[in-house]
Order: sequence, then structure tokens, then C-alpha cells
Amino acid sequence: MFLSDDKERIRQAVNIVDLASAYLQLHSKGPIFKALCPWHDDHDPSLQINPNRQSYKCWVCGEGGDIFSFLMKMENISFPEAVRMLANRAGIMLEETSGPHASGKSNRVSEEKTALYELCQWAADQFHRCLMHSPEGEPGRLYLDRRGITEASMQQFQLGYSPLAWDWLVNKADKRFSPQLLEMAGLVAKRRQGNGVYDRFRGRALFPIRDMQGRPIAFGGRILPQFDSEHPAKYINSPETLLFNKSKTLYGLDVARTSITQTKQVIVTEGYTDCLMAHQFGVSQAVAVLGTALTEQHLPTLRGYAEQIYLVLDGDEAGRQRSEDLLALFIAHQMDLRILTLPENLDPCEFLLESGADAFRKEVEAAPDALEYQFQLAAKSKSAGVYAANTALDRLLHTLALAPRSASQSSQTAYQMKETQILQRAATAFQMDEMLLRKRLSELRQNRGQNKARLAKRESDARVQEPPLPIWEQELFELILTEPTLIYEVKESGLGQELSHPRTKNFWQLCEFLLSENRATDFSTFLLYTEDPAGKRILVDLDENAQRKSHLDAKARLQGMIRFREEQRRSSDWPKLRQSVQQNHLNEADSLAILQQMLHQKRSHTRQLPSE
Repeated sequence: MFLSDDKERIRQAVNIVDLASAYLQLHSKGPIFKALCPWHDDHDPSLQINPNRQSYKCWVCGEGGDIFSFLMKMENISFPEAVRMLANRAGIMLEETSGPHASGKSNRVSEEKTALYELCQWAADQFHRCLMHSPEGEPGRLYLDRRGITEASMQQFQLGYSPLAWDWLVNKADKRFSPQLLEMAGLVAKRRQGNGVYDRFRGRALFPIRDMQGRPIAFGGRILPQFDSEHPAKYINSPETLLFNKSKTLYGLDVARTSITQTKQVIVTEGYTDCLMAHQFGVSQAVAVLGTALTEQHLPTLRGYAEQIYLVLDGDEAGRQRSEDLLALFIAHQMDLRILTLPENLDPCEFLLESGADAFRKEVEAAPDALEYQFQLAAKSKSAGVYAANTALDRLLHTLALAPRSASQSSQTAYQMKETQILQRAATAFQMDEMLLRKRLSELRQNRGQNKARLAKRESDARVQEPPLPIWEQELFELILTEPTLIYEVKESGLGQELSHPRTKNFWQLCEFLLSENRATDFSTFLLYTEDPAGKRILVDLDENAQRKSHLDAKARLQGMIRFREEQRRSSDWPKLRQSVQQNHLNEADSLAILQQMLHQKRSHTRQLPSE
């Protein structure tokens, strides 16, 4: 656990706009900033960053919180990890204390991740030192030099080399890192025969895979040509670990991020050396996928930085097939994808070394967008026969049908114009009636809409949602956030003891704790002491509602609420009292008094809480 003062220092030191801009492309709009929300399929910026409140809120999917929950969601980490990362960012030394949650599962995972970060950084240093300075690294240096990789690039990307020995890294880690931790990090593997482990990357040039903070989290290894016979796999990556998910990670993004943000463009290549060589030639917005094609999990990261994505594929048949597979994904998410296939079956590294940066940039500038590329592929299929041509044309129509309807009128108009051009050209190229193509497209869209509706219903039925806050409990905490000094009257009235929802009960317990510690009970403090992202989201919602009602008399609203709850309490007693009157358990005077109170209660029952 962390001292609350440390968390407060972090909150004051880290501006949420600066933090969010490291992950998202922000646009200033008056006193707030807007961005495409990374947590749902957003086409028009719906995420708002409020620097004055130091909070964020998406008005479509409802996500919201502060710097801690933002980092937790973006990095998929626990609260303690987020605190440590933000403390490092702010240069704040943390003092951790023991507590009721200190030995929980989340804390153990956090400790394991911390150990893995330390190990991966240590391993990257060992591999790099071996490559650059050790006689054992000579084979790696010769190989990289033959590939045209300069020493400056080796330094920038912290390239390394793992000698062919079975236990080079294991021996270096002795007494510092356990074999179990080495295996957890994917640096070693268990021997097939006997006990013990061996170095996973032996005989390979190594490319450290780093996260957005520049920390090594995994490694990619290329076997040296002279060792090919011993290791049939030319490239291998670390297995997935607590730190590394290859379907979400992009190689080189930590280096390319600034350039991507400035140019609003990202160039996605298929290999480490392709990415590295692009940077070496000054194409500094290049990244690479990690032994897999681009996936849907990559899209939030790409969307957060760039407006245009250039996918550079090898010019062979496999590259063209991968491009077709990706088109539907990007069009369905309404992202501006351009496809670049290089001539003569060259990969980007080879092309750059042969033709240079200017020629590569010209190829990038001439790359067609996704729809145009799909049309070109379809048009080429005509020579393969009627069946192949019809199949390609139907695939083109399926791709067009995937595009969602944008909430932006300008975006929708631009897409409709592009769609019309494609349909007209397809009708001419395939000698078909354009109206027939439009009819088929309409059918495909209708079928897709029905399928999406069925899927959404199934997902809705399966999702277990937290019950909403009772109206009066929601109103109570809106009042507290509007006017924190009212908390003393709330406590005296006993309203805090009548709360029924688990969330509001927890919030009230926090109120009592803050009062006992003589701490503020404002919005910022509530966020600071709430570690659960869902709780932070609810607090942001409450605060937004409170801000909209801030012109109303908070004290009068609270008094109305107290009266309302008193009437509710009395009305809950009426059934018992009515039964006593009916059964003659009371004397005549008491019975008459109760009947008069019940009549008064009925007349005033329509009275409601003050509202907007």
C-alpha cells in the first residue's frame, strides 16, 4: 500500500493532459481536450480530458476516471503498478506500507511484474554489452554489419547478441535471478531431457521489444546464418508473459511515437530489420508487427497516434493475401489504411538499401487507400476466369458493406463519394449494371445489420451489469461533491446509515475515514482514495451531474432530501400502526392521532426532491 500523501504528490505532479497525449491524439476545444476513445469503436472524438478537474470521461461508453485509472486501462495494469509508474514519471520516491490488501493476488502479480521488468532490463544490457564490446559478440557484429545496420542504429535500438553456448545467460544470472524467473520472462526454456534450463536465444542477434516507456519487455531473435542447420526457426520471439502480448505490441513504437504524433502517419512493416532500417534512413514513423499480422488489438494504439496507416507488405503472393485479410478489419473501423507492396518482391529493408529513402517515400506517397487497393485486386482477377472475377467482385462488395455509418456528416459524404466512384468503375471494369451492384451491396448491408443486432443482444444478455444507484443516493453524493461542507449535516441526519447500494456504502465509509483524518472531502480526494477503476468512473459521472446542478441551492436540496427520507421512514411504519388501530390495540386518543398523521402523510406524499 502507498501513503496517501505520496498519491497526492503524484496527482499534483502528473498532468492528465500530458499523460493522455502520450497515448492519444488530443485536440483542444476550449478548456477541455478531446480524443477518439480507445475503449470502444469511436469515429468522432467522444473522450473528453478535463485539465481543471484532472479527469477524463467518454460520453459514449461511459469510461471515466483520473490519471491512475487512465494508466491502469491503457497499460492493463493494477493500481499499485500505476502508482509506481506515475511516481517514476514524476521522480517521486514512494514509501510503501503494509495493509489489509498487501498480500493479495494483485499485489503478488505486481511484484512479479516489477521483478520481470528488472530482469528484462538486465538481460537487454547483457546482450547489448556482448554485441558491442565482447569477443563473443563478434559473429553478431559481423552479421548486422553485413545487413547494413550501423553502429548508431545498434545503439538506438539496443540490439544485442546471445552466444551459442547453452548456458551463457543462465550463468550470468546465477545468484541474482532464479531459473524460475528467467523462465517466466521467456529468456530460458526447460531441457527436454534431464533437469535444468537452457538459453532460449542462443546463437541469435537480438532485438529488444520495448513498451511505451522504453522498458524491455521481450526479445526477438534472428538466428545467424552459420547456425541455420541447428535452429530451423529463422526468427523467434519471447513467449507471451505478464509483460508481453505480441498481438498488442508494436516494435519500435517507443522510438517512433514522437514522429508519428507530428506527422499523423504511421508506417507498419513486417519485421524488426524493416523497421530499424527505415529509421536508419530517416523514415522515423515506422513500426513493426511481431511475428503476426496486424490484429484488431493493435487498432486502438494505432488510432490513438495516427490518422493514416501505411501497411508495407512484401511484394509476394503471401503479402497480397495478408493485405486482403486486413482490408475488411480497417474499413469496418473506418480507419484510413493505405497499402504499399514494394516492387520486385523486395522487403522494405532491401528496398531502402538498394533505392534509398527518397524512392521509398515516393512509394509511400503513391500507396492506394484500402478501397482502391481492393478494387485493383478485383480488377486483376478478370484474367483468371469468370468464377475468379465474380468471387473478387463479391469480395469487394462485402468490403464496402463493412463500412459503418459515421456520425460526422463530412466523413460520411467523403466515404459515399469514394464508394460511388468504386461502384461506377467496378460496373465498367466487370461490364455489369451499376444498379445490380448497388442492390447486392444493399442486401449485404442489411444482412450485416441483422447479424450485428443479434450479436449485440447476445452480448447484452450475457453481460452482468452493476445495478444503478438509487436516485436519492446518487443525489446525495452529487450534493456532497457540489458542497463538501454539507457532509457534516448528512452525518448528523443519519442518511449515511440508510444507504443500500454497495458503491454508495463504500463512498460513505470513505467520507467517514476522510473526516476522521481531517482531510478534504472534495472530488479530487475521492478519486485519489478510490483505487477501483469502476468506482472512479462512477465518481466522474456523479461529479459531471453535480456540475450541471451547481446553480441550484445545495443546502435547500439537502433539507428537502432529509424531509423526504423522514416521510419514507414514517410511511414504512404505517402498516404496523394501521394493524394496531384495526385490532384495537391502542386507546381512542392514540388511534385518532395516528389516523390524522396518516391523512397528513397522504396529502403531502406527492412532494418530491428538489431537481433541475
